[in-house]
Amino acid sequence: MYFELKSLGYNVVAQKQIKVYFRNQLYREYYADILIEDNVIIELKACELLMNVHVAQLMNYLKATEIEV
Repeated sequence: MYFELKSLGYNVVAQKQIKVYFRNQLYREYYADILIEDNVIIELKACELLMNVHVAQLMNYLKATEIEV
């Protein structure tokens, strides 16, 4: 997917680091699988169906960025 998006001319970053701060202290670092155009996060999953924990993971990534949820 990464290479296909790149070939279509998108600005794509793999394993984009997302830092989460609490009270101006670095709390944790996450890594989004793919970030497209600094606006879309793609989390790749190899499973039969998405579970609530997968949705929560993505929501946490989005809340830790300037990306609109």
